Amino acid sequence: MQSTSRMGWEDFKKVINEDLTEHGWKKKSETKEKDFAKKGFKYTVYQRKNSSNKGVDEVRVEAEMKDVEPKLIMHYFLNPPKDSMIKEMRQLHVAPNGDTTVYWRLSMPMMSDRDNVVVFRQQELKDEGGIFVQFMNVDSDVPVVKGVIRMEQ
Repeated sequence: MQSTSRMGWEDFKKVINEDLTEHGWKKKSETKEKDFAKKGFKYTVYQRKNSSNKGVDEVRVEAEMKDVEPKLIMHYFLNPPKDSMIKEMRQLHVAPNGDTTVYWRLSMPMMSDRDNVVVFRQQELKDEGGIFVQFMNVDSDVPVVKGVIRMEQ
């Protein structure tokens, strides 16, 4: 399997430190501060046009959680709740460095099912005191299912 993602660790650090307004990021969604105080979780979702791939937008999610160990975040992504939009999920490969390749098939309201093969990579941010989880689409031997749209970028 070969990664089709163009973002490496250094690219990520550059993007995460960008001034949002100067680089075209537009806020799409966020939690209210009172919900963070009550539930211990908040997020902000940003979106911008991808200059190198027309028609595919870039999405950036910044999240903060109180009293959550980083390894639990990775566990959540690899073991999502049964009531989510995930119709099918299979672990295909776990590399020695912990990178985990997963097949996901998603069922969304009023849309055709989507699927993709992604690699989850977890990296501690020692200086920033957080965690980075990257989803990278990869080329795969998993056959495309008739009537399901393959998300490749």
